[in-house]
Amino acid sequence: MPKYAQNLTLRDIKLLTKPGLYSIGYVPGLCVRVTTAKTSYYFRYQIQRIPRVIVIGDIKFITLNQAKAIAHDYLQERRKSGKIYDDYLNSIYRQVYPDFPF
Repeated sequence: MPKYAQNLTLRDIKLLTKPGLYSIGYVPGLCVRVTTAKTSYYFRYQIQRIPRVIVIGDIKFITLNQAKAIAHDYLQERRKSGKIYDDYLNSIYRQVYPDFPF
């Protein structure tokens, strides 16, 4: 039986102070990494049983809803094609941040 993470709100995420990687629910693989310097959203997945991690971004610059949408898009692309491409990642970031230089 798979484990399901409790859906954390932005308030719950900001209350996390102990460094570590926490699953925040909503989308399978969506996590938040807390360090002493910053807190960032991550998306974890596997290709041929090799764990992979994609950094979505810092919580100061990306909202929880944007992180959920980006992780959902990653998951859909992964299920559809079996791969996640860097070009696809950049296209998502261009939609979220059109003025940011890539």
